[in-house]
Parts: sequence; C-alpha cells; structure tokens
Amino acid sequence: MTIKIPVSADFDGAELNKQLAAVNARIKSMGDAVAKANGQKFEPITLKSKEDLKYFVQQSEKLLKIQGELRNKMQKSGQSGSNPFMANWSNMYLNEATRLRRQQEALVFMGASFAPGPAPRRPTPNVPAPSMPPAGGPSGGNSSWTQAGKILQGGLGQLGPVGGIASRSVGSGMSAGFGAGLMGLMGGLAAMGIGKAFSAATENLDKARDNLIDIDTLKRTIGDVNVSFQGLKSVVEANASAMGVTYSEAIKLTTQFAKLGNVSGDKYGQLNGELVNGVGFARGFGLDPAMGMSFFGQMRGMRQTGNDQDSRRMALLIGETIGKSGAFAKADEVMESIAGYVTSQNRNSLTRANVAGYGGALSALVSSGIPGLDVAGASGMIGRINSSLMAGGAKGEASQFFTSRVANRMGLSPMQMAIMREGGAFATADQMFGNGSVYSRYMRRNGPGGSTTFLGGTLDELRKAYRDPGMLAMATSNHLGIGMGQAMSLLSIKSNQMGELERGLSGSGVDISKLSGTGIANLAKVYGSDADRRGVAASLSSRTGDDALSATDAERLRNAMANGSEQDQKKILTELVSSREQEKTMGSDVRDSRAALDNIKTSIADKLIPLTQEMRHGIMYMAGEGGKVSSTEIVRRVLKADYDDKAKVISGAYSPAIAEQTARYNAAKARTVGIPTAEEAQLPRDQQLKAMTDRQNAAKAEMDAAEAEIQRLQRERDGKLAANSYNADRAINLGGSATYFDGRDTSTDAMIAGILSQESGNRHTDTNGNIITSPKGARGAGQIMPGTGASPGYGVAALKDDSEAENKRFARDYYSALLKKYGGDPAKALAAYNAGPGAVDDAIAGARKAGKESSWLSRLPKETQNYVPGVAARLPAQLPANDSPSGMNFHVTTEPLVVQHVNDKGQQVAPTQNLQTKVSAPQPFGAPR
Repeated sequence: MTIKIPVSADFDGAELNKQLAAVNARIKSMGDAVAKANGQKFEPITLKSKEDLKYFVQQSEKLLKIQGELRNKMQKSGQSGSNPFMANWSNMYLNEATRLRRQQEALVFMGASFAPGPAPRRPTPNVPAPSMPPAGGPSGGNSSWTQAGKILQGGLGQLGPVGGIASRSVGSGMSAGFGAGLMGLMGGLAAMGIGKAFSAATENLDKARDNLIDIDTLKRTIGDVNVSFQGLKSVVEANASAMGVTYSEAIKLTTQFAKLGNVSGDKYGQLNGELVNGVGFARGFGLDPAMGMSFFGQMRGMRQTGNDQDSRRMALLIGETIGKSGAFAKADEVMESIAGYVTSQNRNSLTRANVAGYGGALSALVSSGIPGLDVAGASGMIGRINSSLMAGGAKGEASQFFTSRVANRMGLSPMQMAIMREGGAFATADQMFGNGSVYSRYMRRNGPGGSTTFLGGTLDELRKAYRDPGMLAMATSNHLGIGMGQAMSLLSIKSNQMGELERGLSGSGVDISKLSGTGIANLAKVYGSDADRRGVAASLSSRTGDDALSATDAERLRNAMANGSEQDQKKILTELVSSREQEKTMGSDVRDSRAALDNIKTSIADKLIPLTQEMRHGIMYMAGEGGKVSSTEIVRRVLKADYDDKAKVISGAYSPAIAEQTARYNAAKARTVGIPTAEEAQLPRDQQLKAMTDRQNAAKAEMDAAEAEIQRLQRERDGKLAANSYNADRAINLGGSATYFDGRDTSTDAMIAGILSQESGNRHTDTNGNIITSPKGARGAGQIMPGTGASPGYGVAALKDDSEAENKRFARDYYSALLKKYGGDPAKALAAYNAGPGAVDDAIAGARKAGKESSWLSRLPKETQNYVPGVAARLPAQLPANDSPSGMNFHVTTEPLVVQHVNDKGQQVAPTQNLQTKVSAPQPFGAPR
C-alpha cells in the first residue's frame, strides 16, 4: 500500500520497515523512469535505518525550502502535507519532459546519481556520518581540537570558580567536535548569566554552519584545485541581498548552475554574473529563481552559452520571444520549450541550435490568436515539424524526393543535405557549414552559406510547386506530418524577426554587461504590442523618489508616446527602461528586506565559526581578570601545540622514506668491499678483477643514488618544517599584517603547482614538440635559466637533461632550498625563484637599512612584484578557513570503508569492497584518466 510520509514525521513504531521499503521503492521507481527516458543508468540511495529515514525527511524539507516551484506545485495540487518523493508528480507537472527533469533534479539533490549509458554499479551512497570521531575513537586522541581543549581547560581551570564553569563547558563539547563544543560553551555562558547576550547571534548558527559545508561542496563540485574557498564564498554572497535572496538560497542556486553548466576551475568568478542574471531574469517574469538558474545552467551545459555575457544575450532573446508572443503569464512554459529544443537539437546536430529561429516561429504562432496555439500547443506543433524534417519528410519516398528538391534549391549536395537535416527545421547553411561547425572542422573548409532556415526553404519550395491554396495546405500537411489546420496556420503566419531587442539596446548606446536582469521583462514589453509599450510608459511616468524620471526625460517620453513613430517610442523606452530596475512594490520590498535581515543574522553567526578571537576574549574577560594565566598565553599555548603537532606529522611522514634510503645506502656500501666474493673467486684469475670492479662500481652508483634521494627528502622535509615554523611565528605573534598567503595552501605541492602554472601554464613543450623557451632563455615547465640549472647551489643537484620530469624535479628541489634559506617565508622564496637569491638578499638588506624591512619586495623589479601575488592567487584555499591567527585546523583520520552491494531485499549481489579513504587530485570533466 502507499504510505504517506509528512515532511515532519517522527519515525517510531513497528511500521519502520514498511516505511523504509515504501520510500526505497518510490525512489527506485522514480529514478528508473527518469533513467529510461534519458537512456541513463540510475544509481539510487537506499535507506536502511531509522536514522537514514530521518535524514531523508530533513533533506526533503531542505528541498522544499529552496525549490519554491516544487513547493507551489504541491500546494496547488493539494499535496502540501506530503513528502515530495511520495507525492503524485503527474498532478503537479502535466508535461512529461518537465516532470522527469524536475524529478531528476530532486533525486540528485538527495544523493542519487545518473550515469550515461550502461555503467558498472557504484557503491550505494551512504548517509553522511559525523565528520569528527567520537571520544575515545581511533583518531580522537590526536585531534588538534582535543589537544587545544586540554590546554584551554588547563588555563581556565586556574581562573577560579567561574573559570571552572567555562573550562567544563569547553571540555565537554570539544570531545564531541566543534559543534557540540560551541553548544556546551553557550551552556557554560548561560551558567555565568550571559547566555541571552548571544541569543541573537546564534539564531542562524546552524544555517551559517550549513552554508560553509555547502560552499565546501560547491568548491569540490567545481573542481577544488585552483578554487579559493574564501573567494567562492565572496562570489556567492556578494549580490545575494541585492537580488532579494538569502545566502543559503544563493549557495543552492549557484550550485545548481555549476552542476548543470559544468562550471569548473577558475571560471567560478563568472558565477557572480550568472547569479545576478538568472535570479534577476526570473524575478522580472514572476518566476522562482531556481527556474532561472536551471534554464541558464542548461544553456551553459549544452554550450549554447559560454560566459555571463552570452547568458545576458540569451536572456534578451528569451525576453523578446515572451514579449512578441504576449505570453508573459506563460514565461515558464516558453523557457521550458526553448530548453527542450536546445538540449535535443545540440545533441543531435553537435551544433548550437538556432534559438532565434525557434523563438521567432514560436512567438508568431502563439501571438496569432488561433485557438489551441498556446505555448504548449505551438511547441508540440513545432516539435512535430522538426522531427519530420529531420527524417526527410513524413511521407516516405515522396517526401525524400521533395527534400532533394529543397536541397537543390539551397545549393546543397546530398551529403550536405543529410547534415542540414540533422540541424532540424531552423538550421541554416551558415550555421551548419560555416566557421566553427563540425563540417568546417572536419572538411577544413566552409561549405555553402545562407541564412534561410531549412523550414523556410521547404515552405518556399512547397509554395513554388503548389499554386492552389488547398493543394498547398494538403502537401504541407503530408510532408511535415501535421494536421490540415496546423498546416494552414503555419502558412498564414510569418515568423518574427528576432534580435530586435539587442539591436535596440545597441542603438541606444546601452552596454548589455551593465543591464539589470529584472529590467528585461519591461524591455520585452517595449518590443511587444502597442498596449504593452503604453503600459511601460505609464509605469515609468508614475515612479517617484530616486527612480523618478527627470523633467527632461518625462517630457521626451510624453512627446514620443503622443506624436512619435513606433521606432521612436521603442528607442526612448529602451533607453529609460535599461537604466532602471523593475518597479518596486510593497511585496518586493518585504521580500528583499526579509532576505537582507536573514543575511545579517547569518553573517553574525558566521563570525562564531570557528571559535573566533572576539568570542575567546569575551570568555576570558568573564572568567576573571586576575587569573594566573593570561588569555594571550593560553592562545599562544594552543597555537604552539597545534603547530608542534604539525611539525611531528611532517617529520613522521618523511622518516620511513629516509630510513629506507639509508638502508639502501648501507646495503650498497657493503658491496664495495675489495675482497672477491665466493662467486667471483670461482672465476678464472683474469676475470676476477673485472667482476670485482664492476660490482664495486655498481654499488657506488647505488650509494650515490640513495644519497641523492636522502638529500632530496631532507630538503623537502626541511622546507615544509621551515614553512610550518614561519606560519607558527606569524600565528603566535598576534597583530601581524595580512600577507598574500593568508588562508592559502602553502604546502610544497601546492606552491610548485602554482609556480608551474604561473611560469609556463604547466606546459613543457610547444605544439611542435620543442621545449618552451622564454625571450630571456628560461626553459621548460619551470622556466629554468641555463646558468641556474648548471650550478644551482644550496645542495641542489644540477639539471641533468631536458626532460619534463627532470625540469619539474629541479624546480621543486630549488624552491624547497630557497624556502629553507629564507626561513620558510614563501614570498621571499618565490621572489628568489623569479629574480634570483642575490637580488632578494640585496632588497632585504636595503629595506632593513632604511628601517622598513617589510618593504623589501617593492625594491625588486616590477615583474617580481607581480610574480609573487600572481603565484599566490593560483594557490587553493586552505580549509577550514582561518579568519584570524586564532584559527585551528582539524586532523581527522578514518579507517578504510567497507562497502557491501545489496539489492532491495538485503541480499548481497557483488563482492564486498574495501574503499580506501585517501583521495587523489580531481580531474577536469572529460580529461583522460
């Protein structure tokens, strides 16, 4: 039977197994339907326990909060009290394609996945486990938070009775992780009588914590490497309040776009413009922001658009289609129709779809006023026409013959007409055979040109062949596979010429990069009917305050609307509308104010994660001023323990490898003995000396190799220890100024990756296979100067050859040596890598003599001054992000995961796997693995 699960259910009792089975079956049924329609492999989530079910309900609640469209659909269909996955989706979405698309988005949000085509089954996603081990667990004793907690407790314990309360609060919480620690801390503060002072600040604490987790997820989604956590956080939050959405909504919307658009790497900076465009466009047409981001994400994913400027142009085109069709109340259906067309057509033809042609036909049919030709009806009719033309016509051989006549008329060979057919009804010769087309790339030349669409050429040929209107309608009906009435309507209308809106903006001198997304709806009305234009003019004239028209503009508008031509009216309205947001109402003001207030609360809560310096000082103050241990000393101890632990980890990581190479050296040394071995003694006398000499030479070569590897490992270890010591000094000595590397990963691996990217784009050879050489003579991926490579100094082995591996080995060893020379200061090591150690030493000495040692970088060439921050900008963020010198990092280790593959009956269907918890660097989508 069907079990209705409310989104706020409390799962207890004997019905648990039935509830689990019902949810799992529903998820599987929904996912299988989506996968079958898309030709994909569905990999579901499987709920096995009460905790799984509770997590499922919590995620369902989140889904309804961020997906306003789904929430509204459930309310309108009378299912507002149901869990969305147990609801009847057929009553919510009548269009099957839209229904399946929304179901897929919901399932992916819950943790399921869809793979293209048949693929090996991956392990069933598990419900996320707590990120910190329980007290007494395998890694609990080594956690930096645990050590910090002991030191902090020790300091507070000496501060009297009130200090004891704070000590117990911190200690009881830190053993269970930061979240519990903060809650325990609040309890302790309440005992001290100050808990209420923090109630407002902690109101959105859970939301702020969830936001950080979601931004981290977004960082991994985009590709992790070269994606700054703090930079991504700033991008997402920058315009959230201005757009009338909360930070949480902005993160979800941005993640939605990033996934659909396959945004990766350093392109995350474009997400800001995409958020403004997508949300603004949706708001302008009264749609849920999620729909706007979904649409523009699909366009980016299909490569119909390539950046935020393309998205704005697409928005103008969609707005113009909506305006010319007069379907403002059906804007969502217009967007769904165009999204479906682009997705299908791009995949079939491997060429960008002609959205302008499709929009022109759709808007003309919808605005015709013919019964049945609403957006859905017109879309269905165009879809049938498109399918028939792609098949060469709907009447078999007769249609095939007629299509060959169309090809003749358009100047296409049979092979070229086959390609044109793949492009569908709105394909043009310029599009299918011009620059950038698959044809042009393959044939290495362009084909025939022309802007006439395949449908336009077909209708021209039909009109030429059939003079009688009745026969023309019947032939059109037969060839295109549509009804007689549909054929007559198609022949009686003329497709709208699209692009007028963008041309109008250009003619008015408007830069579309500065165009507000919310204003596109009004711009669409400017290019709609006369009534639409007069409505826009009336709205502009009635505005007050900062948005009011000047006296000059008001007079120009009155004259244009009273006496001007249609073009004059469009021109002045375009100019005035494009410089303004959509008209404000009480409703929009309430929405924006509510989002702004929520963002303020979240920002306050964000300051409490992790334990901030301000909060710690407050605790110390309330604990008593006359304690034996000062707050500064407690902080110093905490940080010293943290960095001492890091130093032990670094040394411990290298010890086994150094010991292995030492054993290798000693074993080889034992083979250098000058006495013949038993085997050598059996040889003839004239061969004994040669065998013994060969053995000694081989052993010495082995010793040299082992010694070189020991030195390399020691240099790398010492470089990391120096960097750790440098960071410890900066953290413990409070009040230091920020550097280029705050919040960045300055490990040797990350720094070398940044250097290679800055120096050569991580390329060792050019397209002809020649080693990359700069005008100054620097060579290879690391851009090594020949003189430096031959005699580097600092114990670094000279460059042996021109291979890429050797070039990168040298770059790594040389940077590690420079890092050690400059006491772990990455800025000075980078500057020395670029300008040379001598130049850096002179700059430091000159700055020190002038009494401004911190200004040493300004004394180096401009190239070096740009080089240091340039490499720093390429470094990934270090998580958790440290907002102040008091930040502390978690060190969490886990045992390998045991994965069991079972079916919905609990039966094992594949061998058990041990999944290692070590993760490799992410690969860009589509890159060879």
